[in-house]
Amino acid sequence: MKFKLISCEIFFREMDFLHKECPHRIDVEFLQKGLHDIPTEEMLSRLQAQVDAASEQEYDAIILG
Repeated sequence: MKFKLISCEIFFREMDFLHKECPHRIDVEFLQKGLHDIPTEEMLSRLQAQVDAASEQEYDAIILG
C-alpha cells in the first residue's frame, strides 16, 4: 500500500520512527510548526491545499498527524 503522511513538524521524531517501522510505502511531508498561531481559516486553507495536492496522486490513503 502507498500512503501520504502530512504532519506538523513538531512530531518529526515520532513520525520518523513510525515511518521507519511501517512495512508500507509512506511519502512524508512536514508542515512548519506555528500554523496554529495563524487564524484558523488560513491554517485550514493551507492544510486543505496539501490534502488536495496529495489527492491528485495515487495514494491508498492520506494520513494527517
